[in-house]
Amino acid sequence: MRSSENRRSPDHPSLSVAVPAYNEASVIASTIDRLLTFLRSTGCDFEVIVADDGSTDQTPAIVQSMRLANPELRLTTNGHNMGRGSALRHAFSSAAGSVIAYVDADLPFRLELLQSSIDLVANGSDIAIVSKYAPGAQFEVPFVRKLAGIGYSVLARIILGIPFYDCQGGMKAMKRDVLLAMTPLVRDDRWGWDTEFLTKAWLRGLKVVEIPATGGGLTTRKSTVNLIRDGRRLLIGLFRLRLGSRPRLRTMTVSREAPNT
Repeated sequence: MRSSENRRSPDHPSLSVAVPAYNEASVIASTIDRLLTFLRSTGCDFEVIVADDGSTDQTPAIVQSMRLANPELRLTTNGHNMGRGSALRHAFSSAAGSVIAYVDADLPFRLELLQSSIDLVANGSDIAIVSKYAPGAQFEVPFVRKLAGIGYSVLARIILGIPFYDCQGGMKAMKRDVLLAMTPLVRDDRWGWDTEFLTKAWLRGLKVVEIPATGGGLTTRKSTVNLIRDGRRLLIGLFRLRLGSRPRLRTMTVSREAPNT
């Protein structure tokens, strides 16, 4: 790893990676270390933005302390817990990269899949998403979470008419101009942000590529998602989005990409 004296924060990074975080003190330091090490190995100019959603633990303090030795690292924070979508929106508003990505704080997917997503966007796709449930995916998920995830995906496909297998997967990349155009159209500030963003992007004819996840998974870490509370919100959000967007039949611009091995 290069020394901190030889690293500087890029004025115009080609890549911004946001990490939404809420009370992630137990994992945020290792996540930042892994992410920085991987991105430095690619040789690109980048920034990592931890999007804190009003954590009540030491998450912001940990990130601030790590910034001293890591000039590529930044922190945005909500004053209080406002939702994942709100935290991402805050981070995106200051992101400078021509490609903008985000990954969940527990890094559920192999980081090589992040590179695959970025490459697809750099080579013409508008949005690339990593999917736990797309055909060809080989990713272990605890049974209850898998059942809930597949159930939500099926309902989203039926209610909204979208072709995606996993709107909520925690790794996505997109063109900067696409994100800037779409973000003001997304109303949901919580867990439904991803689904609303992808649905409205798809309805506008943007090219979305879904990458089957391979490797990793089956974490024993307690999720910050409450299946009952957040599941109810997500379901209500689907019907609200259906009524508001009125999805129509259109030519599919979603495609599947075989993951790099």
